[in-house]
Amino acid sequence: MAADIARFLRDKFINNFEVEEKEHPELPLHSYFTDIKNILEDYTITPSTPIQINNWLNNLNTALTDCCILSEELKTQTKKGPLQGYSFSQLWLLRTTKNLLHKIRKNLHLLTQIKLVKPSSSSTLAVTPTQEKASISYRLHGFDEQLKHIEAMLNPCESSPGFKKVAIVGMGGSGKTALARMVFLNWQAQDSFSPTIWISLAETLKGDLDFEQIVMEMLTQCSTGETFEKDVSLEELLFILGSRLEGKKYLIVLDGIWHINRDWWYLKLKEALQWDFKGDESALIITTRVSKVAERMVGKNNLYQMQPIMDRESCWSIFTDAVKEEKLISIRNPILLKMKDDIVDQCDGLPLAAKTLPKIISKHIYQIQ
Repeated sequence: MAADIARFLRDKFINNFEVEEKEHPELPLHSYFTDIKNILEDYTITPSTPIQINNWLNNLNTALTDCCILSEELKTQTKKGPLQGYSFSQLWLLRTTKNLLHKIRKNLHLLTQIKLVKPSSSSTLAVTPTQEKASISYRLHGFDEQLKHIEAMLNPCESSPGFKKVAIVGMGGSGKTALARMVFLNWQAQDSFSPTIWISLAETLKGDLDFEQIVMEMLTQCSTGETFEKDVSLEELLFILGSRLEGKKYLIVLDGIWHINRDWWYLKLKEALQWDFKGDESALIITTRVSKVAERMVGKNNLYQMQPIMDRESCWSIFTDAVKEEKLISIRNPILLKMKDDIVDQCDGLPLAAKTLPKIISKHIYQIQ
């Protein structure tokens, strides 16, 4: 349906322009209209064409009408003086229309340059939690209250509408990724947001950032299976990413950010997805150890500081789940049960410690036995 509307608007513009350029030999901004007409004639509109092309074509038809009216008005005016016969209001209309046509021409050109290929068989950058091994449960013991807090920060409200940004901040092993995963896989998030995109940056940002690869991974997760040829530019990839997400209520998780010394990548992503748009109820979650990074990305009021797991039984449950998973020792081992209090003390409220201790403890018990 959207493609049919786009074809109708395209044909309407082309037909009207061919008629009007004959009736108005001095049509304002004629070269812009000609360039756009040539692009549209060479481009095939398909069901996968971004839906916002309809807005561009609708604005294009309106611009053509405005310029035709302006041309008629100029016929009765004498082209003298510093304004060459234009009134101030006419010059303003001409300027805004020129800017609009420049943007439409640029967007259509980018659209024609994007080359789709069949889906790739592998991705080296990031994996969504749903694609990972079920090695870490998304319902982690002792995290329920923290989960509710993050979900409350993401929920839109009348006093604070628009795009939501949340940074989960905490030391290594505190469970930042696990909490973000719980939010990401929670049924409420899956029902509220579509698409949901998970990008793991922990290893990437320690070295050189391949922002182009990050954008391609985002496209892979939010599109209908297309990937993109290597000669597609970063600007084109950002354009199509914005096209894929425009009008949708999406959730993006950037997990494991270490630094944003080169702010350009984050600013480019922010600009492409229009995160400052008030009507957008999409959301961004980042996880990081560095509070200053979090503040720069989402603002001081959108930080959530990870809390240690104070409930000793929850910490023990995380440990015993890991013991079952590792299968190195029975959770009913009498020596293990006697060590319960010491083990919980060693975890110090850190989920990662509770998950890694089984390997150490099992070796210690075997030595005792």
